[in-house]
Amino acid sequence: VVTPHVQGVLNNKIVQRFPTSVLILDGYFLLIIIICFEITSIEHINYRFAGDDPTKDLALVFLFAGGVYFLFREVVQVLSLISLGFFHSWVTDWTNYLDMLVIVLVFYTGAAMVDDGLGSNDDFRTLCAFTKLVLWAAMIIFFKSIQVDFAVFVDGVFYVVQRLFAFLIAMAVILVMFALMFLVVYSETHTCISKLPEDKDFPHCTFEDSLLKVYTMMMGEIGDAYYDERGSNIAIFLFVGYSFLVVILLSNVVIAIVTDSYKVIKNERAAMVFWSNRLDFVAEMDAIASVKQKIQNPASLLPFSEGGGGGTGSVDSPNGARNSGGSGSYYSDQGAQKREPFKEVWSQLTSLFDPNLYDDIDIDTKTYEFWCYVFFKFLAMFVIIPLWLLAGAGTAGWLWPPQVRKFLFVQKRNTTMNEDLNEEVEKKTNQLQEQIRFLRKKLMGEMVVGRRELTQVRLNLDGITNDFMADLVQVKEIMTSLLELSRGLQPVRDDVNPVNVVSMEEEERLSLEAIRKMQAEEQQQFRMEE
Repeated sequence: VVTPHVQGVLNNKIVQRFPTSVLILDGYFLLIIIICFEITSIEHINYRFAGDDPTKDLALVFLFAGGVYFLFREVVQVLSLISLGFFHSWVTDWTNYLDMLVIVLVFYTGAAMVDDGLGSNDDFRTLCAFTKLVLWAAMIIFFKSIQVDFAVFVDGVFYVVQRLFAFLIAMAVILVMFALMFLVVYSETHTCISKLPEDKDFPHCTFEDSLLKVYTMMMGEIGDAYYDERGSNIAIFLFVGYSFLVVILLSNVVIAIVTDSYKVIKNERAAMVFWSNRLDFVAEMDAIASVKQKIQNPASLLPFSEGGGGGTGSVDSPNGARNSGGSGSYYSDQGAQKREPFKEVWSQLTSLFDPNLYDDIDIDTKTYEFWCYVFFKFLAMFVIIPLWLLAGAGTAGWLWPPQVRKFLFVQKRNTTMNEDLNEEVEKKTNQLQEQIRFLRKKLMGEMVVGRRELTQVRLNLDGITNDFMADLVQVKEIMTSLLELSRGLQPVRDDVNPVNVVSMEEEERLSLEAIRKMQAEEQQQFRMEE
């Protein structure tokens, strides 16, 4: 349901005459029930408690009429879904149970108004209050089904309440704790025992009053008279601790939770819930329309008839429903446009207000054509269009042109969701860029430190190499001295071959070559280690 194509199909289906009329009739009869119940409930409460006879019996008739409408609509819906094999979808939709509760309460309270002996007076008053709660909740759900922004708000409230479950339990524990502490501190004190008028309404003498007082204190109703004049030091300490913990700390915590939770439902779930509900409504209307087609064509109920069950002329709709024949298919947009005789008339009528209508024609204010144009424009604005809109409203949108129905019921295709998604993607992209910049700076710092350490190692290695070379030079000098000393001590022999005699210069050359070879091996090993 989050794809633009599916949302476009749902918008095209919802603006057709039959779904629009059913949707508007639901709103009309729900409003009639609320108004009539408000009138009749006040009158019969006055009759039960004050003896005033009720005078507005017509409101009670309309109240029952609204109940009959919703009962009939619910029965047709259930039978349509059973015929298509989708009764499970009705069972799993909690709004259907709300509709059933509205029907039961309307008929029961109406029966109690007809027969004043049904239930006690206090029970009747309580039942009327509960019925008003259910009726206004049904009105909220109705608005939720026609406006995506209202669906975002309602689903946001439900989601926030779910997220606040743990917080509400903790808050209830804290309130009970402080209520009991205040009750113990003031129990059997002069303030609670005194019969003086100023002490009569002190809130911390009973647990119920103490709990109610700490709750109102959390809402901002904090007074210091109880704690400065009558309380002990312990009561003052409890008052200060309560003010900090509950009034300051918990209030800010609940604000943070609500803000975070509402942002989540706005960005992720609310639009999906709205389009899912619209899909369910469109599927219900399609199911009812299929039953209507079967009633108009009884032969379609036969298993082997043309367009009947299992025939080749049936097509599957996206919700799984089978529509007999080509004329009753789910995507009957072309057929719907052919059945819209007012579309072209409305287009011609609204074209009178086009500011560029006569740009290509030079019309003088003294001509007959100009004043005819002004007259028709005035007639369309103040007579034809208002009467047409009123006629459409009186017929539950049946006489409205498709342009008006689209203006009222077509919702934007996933625009809010895409904007929120783009905003979230941009936010995460900025966070990734910040992290990359931070890692780059950190890596550059580590590279500078590594270069400094490598330079220091090279300097240390050069020092070691220089020391090694100096040691080799000293070894060379010692070896040369020992060689010269050994030559001076050995006698000269005639049998010595001159070729085997190595001169001092040759030995020095060989020593230098050995030293260079050792240095080259050391440098090569150092490069390999790097």
